[in-house]
Amino acid sequence: MIVKTLKENEAVEYSSFLNSVPEALIYHTLPYLKHIGNELQADLEVLIVREETKQDILGALPFLFSQHGKYGRICNSSAYFGSNGGFLLRSSIGEDTKVEVMEKLYVAFEDLCEEYGVSSSTIISSPFDDNTNLWCESNASFDFKDSRIGQVTPLPEFTNQDSIEQDLIDIFSDPRPRNIRKARKSGIEVYRSTDPEDLDFLFDVHVDNISAIGGLTKRKDFFQEIPTRYSTSEYAVFIAQLNDKKVAGLLLFYFNNTVEYFTPATIHEFRNLQPSSLIILEAMKDAVRRGFKYWNWGGTWKSQTSLHSFKKKWGAVDMDYYYYTRVYDQNILEASREELGSEYSNFYVVPYDKLKHE
Repeated sequence: MIVKTLKENEAVEYSSFLNSVPEALIYHTLPYLKHIGNELQADLEVLIVREETKQDILGALPFLFSQHGKYGRICNSSAYFGSNGGFLLRSSIGEDTKVEVMEKLYVAFEDLCEEYGVSSSTIISSPFDDNTNLWCESNASFDFKDSRIGQVTPLPEFTNQDSIEQDLIDIFSDPRPRNIRKARKSGIEVYRSTDPEDLDFLFDVHVDNISAIGGLTKRKDFFQEIPTRYSTSEYAVFIAQLNDKKVAGLLLFYFNNTVEYFTPATIHEFRNLQPSSLIILEAMKDAVRRGFKYWNWGGTWKSQTSLHSFKKKWGAVDMDYYYYTRVYDQNILEASREELGSEYSNFYVVPYDKLKHE
């Protein structure tokens, strides 16, 4: 086997390889990785393992290096809001080969972290990825392990157009069906879009929503670049409107078997009409028609009980994933969470409860 970093002229082959990995998500694709790399001004590397004779890609590990901050650089596989990383393995290879591929990728990953002068590195698995979790538990050199509750709704198989909605309603719990009925009775209508104007609307409402709770918003550039980086089959914005006025939106990404619930936003004065509930139903119906198997709600903190309950009532099941962090420079543990957030925005550095002054 040969380990190397992916070159630009191998992009098509890498994309083809991802199609052989059922667990692969949008977060592993080059359009997304380059999008995030540009957003964070980070350096992207993708390690691949090839078979020496046939030259097929057997496995890969994508990751991003932050810019140089006060404590050096940070490495994540992968960075940004809720992104998953981890090992990607061709499904057709045997278990022993998978272990060997992961070993080679990890050694090369550690070497690159040393070359880049990394202060901490984190491999983030995904809700669909047992390989990374099992291998890292027994073989990776990590100082800290963190976790998130991954929540995923298995979508019903498409049988016929007339049954899609009822098939979905059957997996929801109260009050979701009631919320959907209220939205319809209120006159809410939903449409699917890839129009830049609808992305602009989503961004504006997103900023209002997140700023109101003191959260960290995504930048406008992130939304504006979407139409230039993805095909129209890889993303969509679902918009709810009332009397031709836009009142809510939801950004989704699509890849392989999975729909990613990425950015929801609702104008505050219309929340009680439940436009987001109708958006989710219509977006799920669209996903079922297109043959997608999973709706990925993203990670939930164990402390976020109300958020966990919200997702669960849409038929979501728990599929935990993990953060495996190695600290190379112990000085980073002397920092405050505010300092790390400022120096390494949108990178996972260390669990904040492990900082010495927390």
